[in-house]
Amino acid sequence: MRKRLFLIFMMLLIFMVLTGCTLLQSDFVSPEVEKDLPPKAGENEGERPNPTPLQLDAGDEFEKIYGWIDDQTIIYSFVHKGTYQLATYQLYEGKSKVIFTSQSPFNDCLIHYDKELLLIHTSQNSHSAKLYFIDLVGNVKFSTSVDSYEIAAEWNEENSDLVMMTAFFEDWSYESLQFDIGDHSIQKREGMEPFIKWFGEDHILVQEWDPEKPNVFAPLVKQSLTNPKEKETLIDHLYRFDVFSNVLMAIDVAGVDSEQMEYQFYDSSLEEMVPSIQVPNLTQYSDWLIPYYDYLETEKVFLTFVPKHHGSADTYAEGFQLIAYDLQKQNAEVMFDHMENKPISCSPNGKLCLYGYQLEEVINLETGDRLVLSPLAEKEESKKIITVK
Repeated sequence: MRKRLFLIFMMLLIFMVLTGCTLLQSDFVSPEVEKDLPPKAGENEGERPNPTPLQLDAGDEFEKIYGWIDDQTIIYSFVHKGTYQLATYQLYEGKSKVIFTSQSPFNDCLIHYDKELLLIHTSQNSHSAKLYFIDLVGNVKFSTSVDSYEIAAEWNEENSDLVMMTAFFEDWSYESLQFDIGDHSIQKREGMEPFIKWFGEDHILVQEWDPEKPNVFAPLVKQSLTNPKEKETLIDHLYRFDVFSNVLMAIDVAGVDSEQMEYQFYDSSLEEMVPSIQVPNLTQYSDWLIPYYDYLETEKVFLTFVPKHHGSADTYAEGFQLIAYDLQKQNAEVMFDHMENKPISCSPNGKLCLYGYQLEEVINLETGDRLVLSPLAEKEESKKIITVK
C-alpha cells in the first residue's frame, strides 16, 4: 500500500508541474482587433494597438492569469480589500470587469474548451474544496463542496456539463467523482485510476499502474463509464499522455538509459498522425522532466520547450527552444531561442501566448515581442525574445 501511495504522490507532483521541416514564422500574424475599435491616441490610421499591461488600484494585489476566453480577452485574479476578485481583461482596450468575488483564496480557475463556463476552486482550509461553476458574467450554474487535500479536474470538451475529478486526501488516498452540472449531481466512481482524461462522452483514458510493482511506465487503458469493468489496453508501454480535443499525445522514453524523449500523436481512431518526434530529455531523481507545452487547435500545431541537449534537470542551464510542430505539414520550426521552461497558454487563434508561472507575460509569435502584463513588473521595459531568424 505504501508503494502505491508513494507512486500516486510522485504522479501528483508531475501533474502539478505540468497542469512542458519548417513552419514559417510569417504564418503567425499580428492579432486582429475589432473593426469598430477606434485608434488610440498617438496611433496612425490603420495601425493595430499593442496589448496593454494590467492596471490595479492602489493597495490591490495581483495574483495570476488563468487563460483566454477569446483571442483578445483573458481571465485573472487579484485581491481587493481582503476579498478575492476574478475578472476579465480586454488586452487592447485595457478594460477589466469583475465577474466573481470570494472570501476564500482561489486555488485555480479552469476555462472550458468552448469558453462559456468556468470552474472556480476556492478553499478555506487544506482539507476541503469549494467549487463554483459559473458563466462569463458570473452567474453560478452549480456549486458544491468536496472533501480533499488536492484535486485534479478534467472537463469534457464535447459536453460542458461533464467533469471528472480526482479528490486526493492528506495520506494521498483518493476517490474519483463524476459531476453533471446540468442536473447538479455528483457520482462516486469506483475502480478508477487518478489523473483521468476524457475520450468522448462515454469513455476515459487512464494509465493503469501495478500497485505491487511501482514503475515510471504503465499501459494506457481506455475505460467505459457505463461499465467500468470494460477496459481496453491501447498502448502497452507509456511514460505519460495527454488529450487535446480529438488528438491523443503519448510521451515515452525507450529505456532508463535513453537520452531521448518521444512524442507520438494519434487521431480519434488511434491512427498515427505523424512520425514520432524525438527530442533530448532531462533526467530527474527517478524519471524525466516533461517541459511545458500547449496545443493550437486551429493551426494543428504542438508547441513545447525543448532542451538543447540531454542532461540532468538539476544542473541543466543552457536554456530551452520553443518548438512548433505542425501536425498537418509534418514539419517543425524553432520559434524562439534562449527561453525558460515555464507554463505557456496560447490564444484560440494561436497568435499570442501567455507565458510564465503566473501567465503574467504575453508573447507575440510573429514579432517576438514580450510584454509583462502583471502590475508587479510594470516598470520593466518590454523585451524582445531572441529568435533564430
